[in-house]
Amino acid sequence: LEEYLEICKKDPTAYATAAERMLIAIGEPELIDTSRDPRLSRIFSNKVIKRYPEFDEFYGMEDAVENIVSFFRHAAQGLEEKKQILYLLG
Repeated sequence: LEEYLEICKKDPTAYATAAERMLIAIGEPELIDTSRDPRLSRIFSNKVIKRYPEFDEFYGMEDAVENIVSFFRHAAQGLEEKKQILYLLG
């Protein structure tokens, strides 16, 4: 028990929930201002979008990926999503 507590002091991922571990695995997003790129501005209506490095090859799926990340973020905070099951279809 002492050994586990020492590990927990040094590494917060040792006691992280599944949602917190998913957020760590996905990583931080890079913000892209689409108003500066004419091609992207037509696609995303000049919005600032979040693109996650782990999902770089999912072209045009930024909104869907953001919804999934938002689900994990809210579950990690202990909100209602913590009690729900993420069901991906398609």
